Amino acid sequence: KTSPPTQNSDDREMTGLPYLDLTEKAKVHKTSAKAAPKTSPPTNGTKNTTNNTTKNATKNATTTATTTTAPPPWNSSATVSTAPSLFCFALMIPIGPERGLLETAAQLKTSLFACDDHAIFSNVPGKVWGTEISVLWNVNLWCDKQPTPTWAGGAGAAGPWSAANTKVFTIVWDAVLNDPRWKKHDWIVKTDADTVFLPKSLRGALVHTPFVNSWYQPTGSFLSNCAMGLYGGLEVISRKAAYVMSERKKECPWVPQEDVWLRTCLQRINVQSIPAYGAFCLRGCDMGMQSAMLARGAGAPAGMCPNQFTDCIGPKAAFHAFKTPEAYRACYWRATSTAG
Repeated sequence: KTSPPTQNSDDREMTGLPYLDLTEKAKVHKTSAKAAPKTSPPTNGTKNTTNNTTKNATKNATTTATTTTAPPPWNSSATVSTAPSLFCFALMIPIGPERGLLETAAQLKTSLFACDDHAIFSNVPGKVWGTEISVLWNVNLWCDKQPTPTWAGGAGAAGPWSAANTKVFTIVWDAVLNDPRWKKHDWIVKTDADTVFLPKSLRGALVHTPFVNSWYQPTGSFLSNCAMGLYGGLEVISRKAAYVMSERKKECPWVPQEDVWLRTCLQRINVQSIPAYGAFCLRGCDMGMQSAMLARGAGAPAGMCPNQFTDCIGPKAAFHAFKTPEAYRACYWRATSTAG
């Protein structure tokens, strides 16, 4: 047996990057009882376990790729027939558009409201479309802007300055990890209020063999949603990764930006990064990628979505960012009507 290769997106060239194309539908195969001994696959404790042998066969699959080559094809046969369960959460700033965006998502029955369980955090009590807010008492949600350190992949003081929101989100992550509900689910998802998040598409991606294999890694895995790093519009980590994070978070180096902090944290505690660039259209990632490629005189690599973060075209798991309920709703309907 060999483990799926660790993919470090930050060490890759930007051309020819591997990506997940959700237009390739996962194929489900039935495996005979002789294929593997009956052991329990990842489950939230309530799912039907009749596919134990099928899922265990996935666990024992051998991967021949190395860290210098692309991972297995994203249209490789999936060997699970039960969609993974999701625990999703979001932080809501009470002043501004975020409450309206979350209420729009609730009306559309999408984003965290379409997950198996969810939580909304804020520093004021109340409800959002029937969901009781998990209150972060006496927490100031205001953030200033700071540069990203060069050691963390940023350009330092000379580069762009962005929201220094790590202090707030470490409190949010502590609250999430103290909530026992995530332990019942396969993957933990942090979404922004302005992200048009389609859980059905994400579940469809997570049944692909590379993701199933990564779920069994001793320290878990997380989805690398951008070739240039991890962007905070949608963050996806496995249950094992959450366990490791809860035990070793104090080892994580401090970075002002939460998404950079999370990436460096997970890498420090040896959580495996799984490339899934084509499953997401995140404005910050795609704009940065396009600028970098144009500067080099090259086109955007396959799997990226130039202009699609505003057009909301194609079968993606998330589009970011949409600041009004009208724009959010329009993106949702375009995305779901073109998903195929």
